[in-house]
Amino acid sequence: MGYLRQLPIRVQLSMLLLLIIVIVIFIIFTDYSKAARVVEKKNSEHFSETISQMNQTLYSNTDVVKRLLQNISYNSSIVQKYLNETDPAAKFSEYTAKKLHFRHDRDEGRHRRYCAFEQ
Repeated sequence: MGYLRQLPIRVQLSMLLLLIIVIVIFIIFTDYSKAARVVEKKNSEHFSETISQMNQTLYSNTDVVKRLLQNISYNSSIVQKYLNETDPAAKFSEYTAKKLHFRHDRDEGRHRRYCAFEQ
C-alpha cells in the first residue's frame, strides 16, 4: 500500500479508473449472461408450448377429418351408388350433377359443413 502512495497522483487515478472500468465490464458481462439465460429459457418454454398447441390442433383436425370421412363413406345414397356404378359415363354425369348441386348450395350461402353432396 505504501508503494501506491509514492506514485504520482496521475498514475493513482489512472489505476483507479482502470479498476472501475474492469468492475463495470464484469458487471455488464454478468448481467448480460444472466439475461441471455433467461431469454433462452423463456424461448425454449414458448417453443415447446407452441409445438404442443400445434400437435393438439393437428390431432383435433385429424379427428374432424376422420369423422367427416366416416360420415361420407357410410352415406349409401351417394358413395355406394357412385362406387357400384359400372358405366364410366354415368359415373361422370352423376358426379358432375352432384358437384353442380353442391356449388349452387354453396353460392346461395347454404353450405353445409359435414355434408358433401345431397341429392
